[in-house]
Amino acid sequence: MYLLKKIQIENLVFTLIIFWGIVMSFLVPTWQTPDEFTHIWMIGDSLKIEDFDKKIEESIALDRERVEFNYDEKIDINDQIASFTARPTYSREEMLPQGVSITLIKHFSATLGILLGILIGIPTYWVLQLGELFALLFYAIVCYYALKLMPIKKEVLAVVMLFPMALQQAASLNYDAVLIPLCFFFVAYIFHLRYSNDRVGIRQIIFALCLG
Repeated sequence: MYLLKKIQIENLVFTLIIFWGIVMSFLVPTWQTPDEFTHIWMIGDSLKIEDFDKKIEESIALDRERVEFNYDEKIDINDQIASFTARPTYSREEMLPQGVSITLIKHFSATLGILLGILIGIPTYWVLQLGELFALLFYAIVCYYALKLMPIKKEVLAVVMLFPMALQQAASLNYDAVLIPLCFFFVAYIFHLRYSNDRVGIRQIIFALCLG
């Protein structure tokens, strides 16, 4: 508690989220999250890119096994290391957006990182890692402002934000990396409206409804 008094809690939590999120991002091997491939497909579908998921899979050159059906099988560590420097097999042009769907909002932070990696031309492994980093950064930023907004019990909300499961989802391509921090912000905003001296008007109600 003394440390929290000396350091603003939102700054401390932001730093811990980034640190542990990056650790978890690298600890989990590619394709070892059961729905990772599904979310890559969803990202490609929201950008109207044909066979986006399959091109990513072929380019990273790892044997993708569905974890939920092959829970005892793991990615070969040597193949994983080789993927760090494997050149993409797709062209930059065929991976650029052909349109945008409203469903992009679910993965927009991870999508920005993935598209940046594709534009730079880095190996596909790092393209996915960049997507996870952008997702983690979004989580950390929203949590930071949620804590600044929270008028009471900041420590309780901070602990929930740092739960291992929340951090694992934050540092992934899952849409939970967008959903979870926005839920935190929604809770903080409701408490802010409850305890602030400001009058709650139509704008505040509309903003709360949009968050909800």
